[in-house]
Amino acid sequence: MIGENATIFPGSQASPVNLATGGDMSARFGSGNYQYELVKGWGDSWPVEGVASDVATDSNGQVYIAVRTSQTEACKTGVILVLNRDGSFVRQWGEEHFSTPHGLWINSDDEIFHADSANHTVIKFSTSGELIMTLGTKNQLGP
Repeated sequence: MIGENATIFPGSQASPVNLATGGDMSARFGSGNYQYELVKGWGDSWPVEGVASDVATDSNGQVYIAVRTSQTEACKTGVILVLNRDGSFVRQWGEEHFSTPHGLWINSDDEIFHADSANHTVIKFSTSGELIMTLGTKNQLGP
């Protein structure tokens, strides 16, 4: 569990971490140049709790976090949280597109690619959350 005033600092290739209140933890996840670091006080007022499955930053330094907000078999959902570089909440989007957010990647044109492991899709978005393209068919395994 992550403490009430601790969160994940941008990096890449770390294991999912629970985002919930209570207790304190100081740790670094990942390896080499691809690490997350818990920073006390950074991003301490998020509107959702859940499991952060991936984090990416755009060219303006905004932080995008793929969050699994429910982990029950009956109701799997997720969102993308957008934070400023100082950790302050900007917006969230994507609830209608996600089941189990898994991977997040932002290219040099600031296009966001999101992989959903339960929906079996990769979805391309603008930084404002506008759907641009879907690869695969929702809830159908590929060939």
